[in-house]
Amino acid sequence: MLANEPPVAKSGATAASAPLTVTTFGIGRVRAGMLVRDASTLLNGALVAPSGRDSAACDYLTWRNGPPGVKVMTERGRIARVEVDSGATTTDAGARIGDSEARIRELYGNRVRVEPHKYTTGRYLIVTPANVTDTLFRLVFETDGQHVTRFRSGVKPPVLYVEGCS
Repeated sequence: MLANEPPVAKSGATAASAPLTVTTFGIGRVRAGMLVRDASTLLNGALVAPSGRDSAACDYLTWRNGPPGVKVMTERGRIARVEVDSGATTTDAGARIGDSEARIRELYGNRVRVEPHKYTTGRYLIVTPANVTDTLFRLVFETDGQHVTRFRSGVKPPVLYVEGCS
């Protein structure tokens, strides 16, 4: 295990029987910072780089039979972040699209920092990991000023990119 790498939860549930949840580190066993080929191996080849390339400066993977509304962004052959823009995927604390800003603050407490949205009247609710030594990871909720419209998790700086791979 790498330094500051979160432990992988032990569970008898399989991907088919239990939905994957998002943490500050990624989704399920897929962690920001891991090599694309290792993440794909964990998912039995379900993560595929466009045209088979896995070392582009920034790209999005295809996740065959992955959770609806979930995207995986890569940078230089490594998982950079996981984005949720629709669907029923939740965080490990139970946060989801449609939750109020108050609910996010209730779930994450003083770990939430609020910043104005770059393009709308909404906000970014930026959550730091519970373990203060995991300084490179974040969970970012985008809101319309009242409710979560999307969220993402991963490693800095890519998790903080407003425009993804632009």
